Parts: sequence; C-alpha cells; structure tokens
Amino acid sequence: IGEPSVLANTTVSDVDGLKTAIAAASDGDTITLEQGTYEVGTLTIQKCINLKGNDAEIVGNICYQLLYTADSKSISVTGLSFTPGNNVQALQFRGESPNRGYNLAISVSDCAFSEYPYGVTVNSHANGYHLTVSDTSFTNIDKAMSVNVDTKTAGQEADNTLTIGSGVTLTNVAHAVETFSNDTSVEANQDIKLFKTTNDYENG
Repeated sequence: IGEPSVLANTTVSDVDGLKTAIAAASDGDTITLEQGTYEVGTLTIQKCINLKGNDAEIVGNICYQLLYTADSKSISVTGLSFTPGNNVQALQFRGESPNRGYNLAISVSDCAFSEYPYGVTVNSHANGYHLTVSDTSFTNIDKAMSVNVDTKTAGQEADNTLTIGSGVTLTNVAHAVETFSNDTSVEANQDIKLFKTTNDYENG
C-alpha cells in the first residue's frame, strides 16, 4: 500500500483546506474532515487517500479518478454524509484510459447518501476495484450502488466486485444495486441487472 507521508492524519475544516491537503497527500494518508459543510462541487482525487468525516457533510460529488498502478492499493471513506448540488453521482470510483487491471480494495462505511440519482459507483475504466459498503444509509436514491462488472468486452474489461456488509439501510430507494457492462449494443441490455434490495443482490 505504501508508506504514509508526513501528512498522515491531517485534519481540515473547510474546502480550501481539504483541497490543499489532497494536493500534498500521498497514497495511504488519511484526511479527517471536521464538523461542517463542504461544498465541493465536483472534487477529483487521483491518489489512494482515505477520507474520514467527523460529522462532515459533502455537498456535491467526490470522484476518485485513479492512475494505473500494478501495486495493491486501498481506499477508505468513512463518516461522511453526501447531499447533491447538481451532481448525478455522490461518490465515484473510476480509472484511467486505456483500461488496465488494478487490485484496489475500497471500503465505504458509516456514510449517508441522500437525494442523488446514484450513491456509490464504480465505472468509467475501473477494473479490479473491490468495493465493500457497510453501516451506510441511502435515502431518496434511484440506484444506491452501481458497479461495472464487465468481464467480456475486449479492451474494456471491468472485473470489479461489490460486497455489501452489515448495517446498510435503504429508505425510498428504487434499486439497491445496479450491475452493468461496457457493451452498448441492444443485446447487452440483458447484462444490466437491477436489484431492488440488498438481499436480491446477494441471492443473485
């Protein structure tokens, strides 16, 4: 995973401080967001850094857009609540282009998502991303979790996984999980699967 930098366990209290900390951070560092509202718009992070909220609210979209590495990495996002500005996705994990295989463990826990079309997503060139969601609430969401699981489309493989841990709650959520592929053909519609509940997803 790599050695944390001297900025490991940095604490921030506003958006400017958050952006500065992200710019200075290295893979493996943890940034703690103190209580407050962070209107980030769309905030892109290109490092495997951890975010930990202390009663912190994100207004907008956080997008992890990660450059390719052959090393195993991990990311943890915990203790944050997300509400939308004009954003479609709350918390997005994506990769670079061209698509290559990663080994990335992602943990999302103790978070709350409300009022988005999509809550937590794994898409757009992500390949080898292994997402676990636990102790997290989704409210007034169309698709709480959406993951590209394409293992067939040549050059666009997306061998990603989703594990749903304990404590995930859904309130007025149309679909707990969406899985899909990169194939845009009419025939590929059969690869899009929608699961109403977490049990439906776990039971296949």
